[in-house]
Amino acid sequence: AQPSSALTSPEHRRGFVLCGKPLPGHAIDVRGETGETLKDREVGRIFIKGPSLTPGYFSDADATARLYQGEWLDTGDMGYFLNGEIVITGRAKDLIIINGRNIWPQDIEWAVEKVDGVRQGGVAAFSVDDGTGEKIVVVAERRGMSAEALADLQREIAKTIQTAAGAPATVILAKPHSMVLTSSGKLSRARVKQKYLAGEFSDDAADAAALAEGADAFLHLAGETHARTEQDYARINVDGAAAAAQAAAQAGARFVHASSLSARQPGTSPYARSKFDSERAIR
Repeated sequence: AQPSSALTSPEHRRGFVLCGKPLPGHAIDVRGETGETLKDREVGRIFIKGPSLTPGYFSDADATARLYQGEWLDTGDMGYFLNGEIVITGRAKDLIIINGRNIWPQDIEWAVEKVDGVRQGGVAAFSVDDGTGEKIVVVAERRGMSAEALADLQREIAKTIQTAAGAPATVILAKPHSMVLTSSGKLSRARVKQKYLAGEFSDDAADAAALAEGADAFLHLAGETHARTEQDYARINVDGAAAAAQAAAQAGARFVHASSLSARQPGTSPYARSKFDSERAIR
C-alpha cells in the first residue's frame, strides 16, 4: 500500500481508516501467503489473539478448527500495519485474483456505480472459474430502458471495468433490488455470486426488453422482501398487479406484466405463490 499524492489520479486513490492499536493483552499479526509476518504497508491476512476472542462456532468443531491456527484466530480480513496501527482493506474471500494481480471488488463497483443508468449501491463484482481460469463477473442493477439503451449501457460498463481493473469482465444487467444484503445491510457478494451461478440473472434484461416492446404500460414486480405474512405478499403483489392492470385497461393501453423466476415455482414460499397468483390475476 503506497501513500497517494497530488499526482495520484482519482481512479487510483482509495481512502482507508486507521483502526488503532491492539488492546492490552491482545496481538495482531498481518501475514503473507506463506504465513510470514509482513512489514508496514504490506497487505496480507489479519490474525488476532487475546483473551476476548470467540471460542469457536457453536456445535461445529470443523469450522472452529479452520478458524484457528494455534492460538491465532484468522479474521478473514485483509489489511496492513502503519506505525503500529491496523488498516483493514477488505475481506479475503472477496479479493479477485486475475493473472496473479489482486483486484479489489470495491474498485470495480465504485467505478460502475458512476455510469449513468446504473442504480447506486446496486453493483456486485466477483470472480468465477470458467474452467480456464478466474474471470471477473459484474452484476449491475439497471434502470428501466429500451433494449438498445440496455446494449449501450452494457458496453459502457464493460469499458469502465477495463479501465478500473485492467481486465475484461462479463457484465450482467439485472433488475432493481437484485442485490443480496446481509442482516446488517451490507452487500453479500457471495450470495449474489450464488444467484449468478444458479442462472437467476440470465434472462432478466432480455425478457424485460422483449415483453416491453410495443407495450403502452409495463410492470415488473420485483417483490417486497420485508413482508411478514402471506396476506402481506398477496396485498403487495397480487392486489398491486391487478390494480395496475385495471388502470391500464381504463386508459386503453396494452398492458404487459412479468414476475421473477420464482413465479414458475409457486409452491416454494408465500413470496413465490404471490408472484404466481399475481400473474394469474391479470391474465
